[in-house]
Amino acid sequence: MSLLDRDVRNRMLCRTRVKICGITRPEDAEQAVCLGADAVGVIFARSPRNVTIQRAREVLDTAPGYVNRVGVFADQDASFIWDAVLGCRLDWVQLSGNEPPQLPDGLPARVMKTVHVSSAGDLEALASYPGDAFLLDAPPLPSGRMGGTGKTFDWELARTLPWPRERVVVAGGLDAENVGEVIRMLRPGGVDVCSGVERRPGIKDPDRLRAFFTAVQRADREVTEGAREEHVRQQRQEAGHGVESGGGREPGSGPDREAGPGPGDGREPGAGPRHEMEEEELR
Repeated sequence: MSLLDRDVRNRMLCRTRVKICGITRPEDAEQAVCLGADAVGVIFARSPRNVTIQRAREVLDTAPGYVNRVGVFADQDASFIWDAVLGCRLDWVQLSGNEPPQLPDGLPARVMKTVHVSSAGDLEALASYPGDAFLLDAPPLPSGRMGGTGKTFDWELARTLPWPRERVVVAGGLDAENVGEVIRMLRPGGVDVCSGVERRPGIKDPDRLRAFFTAVQRADREVTEGAREEHVRQQRQEAGHGVESGGGREPGSGPDREAGPGPGDGREPGAGPRHEMEEEELR
């Protein structure tokens, strides 16, 4: 199977994972889970949505075991990160500051490294960072505030990545109006939203949450349908090439016969590797 064909098959079965971040209330976490969130995040870094370890535990304890619990940190002491991981039973630690590569050593949680994207060099600078996933976000504000700013970054810079796309989460100013565009353009493993689904900082809006999930699902369907159409075109091109080169058609068969999986070819229609961040990658 060619690399192009593998990419098409991946897109045919894609599902973009969704992380709802900056949650400060248990009821907002419950709403996110009901709508299909794969991960819920609380912020321990300096932010209008900052929570204590005790409050974070109250928020995250509403999430069932299959939903990933994420804590967001920025240049905080390793001892505090350990306390939060153990106190809140975090599945993921999101490092959004200038943490040294050795900081995650030994943490009993997976590491998601935030990349603040202002140039392609920002991606390359963290290409070898020991992270399990990478979250692409807008650059910090002049005040130093990171994340939850409602600002996007130049998505063109992320067309080429130093990591597999299933390990990449896109954030930064996403909402129901633009999330479909970034999914169709970059096909990341996941998307992250904070301010784009809020009524005010730290308070999620049920209608905006619902609209965001609907937009993600619509974009996934469009990507899948486009990939299927491309797959059919590839099959027809390959079938036509086989005829021109005497490629094994039976006498009497013609180039107009529709290509596709046939009985006994050993493949289920649409079978192929999944283009998504596997569940274990989010645990």
